[in-house]
Amino acid sequence: MCHYDVYCCLQCCEQGWLTGSMRLVMRESELRASGADRVGMAGRAVVPLLIAADVLTLELFVLLGMWLREAVSVWFPISLAPVTFHGIHLAVLVIPLGCLVWGLYPGYGLSPVDRLRRRTLVVLVGFGLMDVYDHLGQNGQWSRGVLVVAMALAVVGLPITHAWARRTLLRLGLWGEKVVLLGDPERCRMTAAALSARPDLGWIPAGIGNWPLDGEGHWNDAEMAILLPLRGELSLAEAADSLPFRRMVVIPDLGGRSLGVSSLETGLGLGLGMRNNLLYPVNRMLKRSLDLVAVLLALPLALPVIAAFALAVKVISPGPAFYGQQREGLGGRPFRLWKIRSMTPDAETRLDEVLGQDARTQGEWKSRMKLEDDPRIIPGIGRFMRRFSIDELPQLLNVLLGHMSLVGPRPLPAYHLAEISPALVALRQQVRPGITGWAQISGRSHSTVLQQVEYDAYYIRNWSFWIDSYVLARTVEVVLSARGAF
Repeated sequence: MCHYDVYCCLQCCEQGWLTGSMRLVMRESELRASGADRVGMAGRAVVPLLIAADVLTLELFVLLGMWLREAVSVWFPISLAPVTFHGIHLAVLVIPLGCLVWGLYPGYGLSPVDRLRRRTLVVLVGFGLMDVYDHLGQNGQWSRGVLVVAMALAVVGLPITHAWARRTLLRLGLWGEKVVLLGDPERCRMTAAALSARPDLGWIPAGIGNWPLDGEGHWNDAEMAILLPLRGELSLAEAADSLPFRRMVVIPDLGGRSLGVSSLETGLGLGLGMRNNLLYPVNRMLKRSLDLVAVLLALPLALPVIAAFALAVKVISPGPAFYGQQREGLGGRPFRLWKIRSMTPDAETRLDEVLGQDARTQGEWKSRMKLEDDPRIIPGIGRFMRRFSIDELPQLLNVLLGHMSLVGPRPLPAYHLAEISPALVALRQQVRPGITGWAQISGRSHSTVLQQVEYDAYYIRNWSFWIDSYVLARTVEVVLSARGAF
């Protein structure tokens, strides 16, 4: 079962069908665990609280922008009158208004990538409109430097503030709305488990079952229903017309696609448009250009770190400081992937010996192709490098040479690829492998082989500039926290 993105979870479930009258079968204990019994009138405070958090954050960023502008006035003289602050601090209210219009308050059901995309675009457009108004409507009374600083802080800071506010509301039991899931009970339970594992999405299972809605469950005050595909006597249109919910979400079986799908009015009814973004040459050029810019900026900082740890490895452990292994890249072409060596020089030849120790070790290796307590890792420095992914830094050179991308499916060794279906191997060959990816921010080393493949397939099918931006931002958090690394 996929837990990495609720849309993928819902779409990857085998099709569940409505085949007759069925009771709502979600037990009271499951409802309490999902949080459905906590969400009520208090949930109405969510939108005002989120708006207040964003307004306070924006006003703080304006103050920081004015402070920084005053600080550099020694070199770039400027006099900021009080009217400047009053005007800007009122104008930034256009940002929360834009967020409200674009469904970010409260934003239930939005994926993290979609939240990032919408919020970033609202900030850029909002500050752009403020700049246009300032220069066309009031002859440039505001400081452009203040606007630029406040905008940059808002692009980075507002998603962080919103995530903090969302987690706080979750702890208080205020976040989320009740939803009813309709379809085959077993598949609905799988979907409910996926939703419960992702409480930040805000869809709290209140009951599962079929139409007509008879039996147990907290569906009476639910405002939304999630419908799996229908067959049998009741058509989807008939079910939608007769369901007593304000809103409904239909989950078709799209094989793990969500971000690359759009609705189309064909004249013959509603259709779904699907696209593979990474097959467009302009998108490939954009991704490659961003890789080169980011690597050229990062290398001056990374090279001293690489040199220091490589020297330490050379001193502590006999053998080469770097380790290279052949991996499969774009189009199935082989390349040599580089790492700072974190294991003993004879690590590959010792693998069979290590796996022969006990059945538990063999099972762990078969499941994840990694060992949490691997005796081949260099004591001290080896585990430290792997914990914070420092051993992966030489792959910036692989990116520079065009073998890899910053974000993509991790390049797997041959023994790992042998466990994957030919169809998924072919899918992976459509893109450059990455230093980090959807799997690395979702489960890191704790993910099973099957989960890693699902994560990578989801990324390839749903690639966008925004998903890369989200993965890079989350990678920083995951690496610094050292969660799930060994």
